[in-house]
Amino acid sequence: MLVLHFRLAAVLIVKDLAQNAPAAFYSKTNQSGVGQEGTDFIAQLFPVLADPQPIVRVCAADALAECLKVIVDPSRKHHSTTRTLCQVYSHIMKGFNHQSKGKRGVGNAAALLSQAEIEAAQHASLLVIGDLLDLPLDFMLPRFDEVCKASLALKEHPKALIRLEVIRLIVSE
Repeated sequence: MLVLHFRLAAVLIVKDLAQNAPAAFYSKTNQSGVGQEGTDFIAQLFPVLADPQPIVRVCAADALAECLKVIVDPSRKHHSTTRTLCQVYSHIMKGFNHQSKGKRGVGNAAALLSQAEIEAAQHASLLVIGDLLDLPLDFMLPRFDEVCKASLALKEHPKALIRLEVIRLIVSE
């Protein structure tokens, strides 16, 4: 329970920093330099996106969205955001393509745990896709068909949370 509170607090702080101090936040991502600190910073949100608690996943996706808004801000045209966006996109597609880790004959507890991990990854991927589609860049344009197929494949998922997220993606502008 304590880990839940720490993860939730951490992503809420990151989101607030990105919203309320974008210049300071941007400088910590080091997007203007040649290092990979910016992408490493974003990568720290990926494990939180796979959290078992849906509220933490939603808040992590919101934090990632705010981070990406700062990083891809059109007023900072002197740098490339492709590496960061590709890293996020790759993570999303891995979430869709997760395979069950449960082995036959191991027992139901292991199978349920791995199914929960798969569902968390799928939910996180759906959350982040919506955020990527809202960015002012054409990054998602060549990837749109692949994302649509992966998302629509979950439209009849047994979990209502995932089905609702697919619906949210369909009806969003």
